Amino acid sequence: QLTLVAAVVSILLALPLDHPLAARDTISFQDLRQESFIQVNGKELQDHLYACCQEAGFEPNVAFVCDFPTTVCDFVEMGIGVALFPEITWYNPVGRGIVLRPLQERTSRRYISVSWRSSTYLSRNARLFRDHLIGYMREHYPLPDTEQPL
Repeated sequence: QLTLVAAVVSILLALPLDHPLAARDTISFQDLRQESFIQVNGKELQDHLYACCQEAGFEPNVAFVCDFPTTVCDFVEMGIGVALFPEITWYNPVGRGIVLRPLQERTSRRYISVSWRSSTYLSRNARLFRDHLIGYMREHYPLPDTEQPL
């Protein structure tokens, strides 16, 4: 039996500081029709970008696909395009000439989860890490459910 703890985290939009949309509190995919996108190489964010753009009625113009999140941030900072930016799992770009803005669409979310076999031995260090991670997730991100056996 597995136990799962999940957190809901937002996918934000990374823009250069001087971008016309950077002054807004939130941005809709409808506002991004004419934008070029920089994306990190990876199926999850790529699929998310295409699905959200399709829902808004357009195909995204992907200017570059990069292997590293830091390169994505470099290109955004240079004004080459905008990018989807996971609220967690990448580093914080504050101070780099980039602003992060929430997207209005409720679909701009992802789940981060940790799971373990309830019947399997976990070392003390593994339990400490698991408990620290769950505590951090509960403190910083809404949890759709508490611990749930699968």
